[in-house]
Amino acid sequence: MSDKVQIHVHGLTPRQQEIFNLMADGKSVMDIAQQLNISDGTVKIHVGHINNIFDGCVSGLGSLTDRQKQIADLYADGKSAREIASELRISSRTVETHILNVYRTLGINKNVGLIRLMHGLSARATDSPELNA
Repeated sequence: MSDKVQIHVHGLTPRQQEIFNLMADGKSVMDIAQQLNISDGTVKIHVGHINNIFDGCVSGLGSLTDRQKQIADLYADGKSAREIASELRISSRTVETHILNVYRTLGINKNVGLIRLMHGLSARATDSPELNA
């Protein structure tokens, strides 16, 4: 098992989850196809579905550092910068800087965008009660 941070996205099939995390690790379509022993075309179909869910934000995940992915996942789960800082033994300011850099890298400009990305909700679904509460 890899020591890389794995992002768990609700709403993806197990195969899509696997491809999502390989994309987040910066793997190419060909690398993913070879690793999973499936065709490039099958990977492209899964990637297309994943990108549709996230309105194309997924392509930037491979540019995030492991620490940024870890912090984004905790933040999307509702933890505050102070709680994340305490858990990871870093400063709150460092957490805030990482979150800001995640927003810039993924082209997200609101907390809801990050939460939707990390939890697999369509960025087009604006009437989600759990996000508007």
